[in-house]
Amino acid sequence: MESTASVTRTLDSHLELMRVSSTATAILWGVALVLSLPIAVLDVQTGSPRAAGDVVREAGLSLFFVGSLYMRTSRYEKSSIRRWHEWHRKSRAERVRAIGFLVPGGVALVTLVFAAPMLVERMLWPGQGWWESFAQAVPVSFLLAAAFFAGAILYRSADPSVDY
Repeated sequence: MESTASVTRTLDSHLELMRVSSTATAILWGVALVLSLPIAVLDVQTGSPRAAGDVVREAGLSLFFVGSLYMRTSRYEKSSIRRWHEWHRKSRAERVRAIGFLVPGGVALVTLVFAAPMLVERMLWPGQGWWESFAQAVPVSFLLAAAFFAGAILYRSADPSVDY
């Protein structure tokens, strides 16, 4: 069994890594949002045919940005600490079993996020090839991925048992 000091050091290093990575991702999503927003505004003002895709992409970037900022809150950190303790209280067999269910579920979710819009495109416009369907479905897939990311962040911190 690990000593309390090593568990505390490990938890502190995980928290520091989470703070640094959430800050870095928030900065990167913010820069991407700031750089692409003027282009989207110009496309909307000129009535460009790609304006709808730009608006959807900006919405996705905004969701990623807000989700990354939310990861910096103390509520999210406290919830992560509680979940980390719960995870490490489980036996090794329980953790392996949980990972065995989480990995296929995650793969199925990612497949659904990227394949479902493409299949809908194929049903709406059946004469297109796969590449055209994929190209038209990319903004919607990006928005779905951003929505799942922001929803997962909020869901992880929505725990009534944690003191805020």
